[in-house]
Amino acid sequence: KICDSASDTVLKTIGAMLKQGLLKSVQSAVSADLKLSGRVYLGLGKLSTRCPALFSSDVYLLSLLLSMLEQEDRELIVDLKEGLFLMTEAYKAVLGMEEEQMLEELLLKYINKADSTACCVAL
Repeated sequence: KICDSASDTVLKTIGAMLKQGLLKSVQSAVSADLKLSGRVYLGLGKLSTRCPALFSSDVYLLSLLLSMLEQEDRELIVDLKEGLFLMTEAYKAVLGMEEEQMLEELLLKYINKADSTACCVAL
C-alpha cells in the first residue's frame, strides 16, 4: 500500500529500508501466511516501478526471486511472477558492465532450464 500511495519524496527516503524489509521476509521464508508472502512479492515489484534505481544493479535479488519459482507453493507463483514482471523495467536500466554481464548470465541460466515457469519469466 505504501508503494501505491506514498509520494516520490517519501519513497526516495524510505525505499531502501522498505526494500530491505521485504527482502528479509523473502530470505527468512518463515511466513506460513500465503497471502502475506504474495504481498511481499508484489510489494517488491511495485517498489521497483517507483524506485527503479534501487533494483537496477541488484542481480542478487533477481537471482533469489527466480530461484523461488522452483521452491514456492503453487498459490504464490502467480504473485511471484507478477512481482518479477513489474521489475523488468528496473532491470532494463542496469548500471554497469559487470552487472549487465551477471544479469545476462543469470537470465541465460534460467532460459536454458527445462522448467517452463522459470524459462518463461526469464524471457
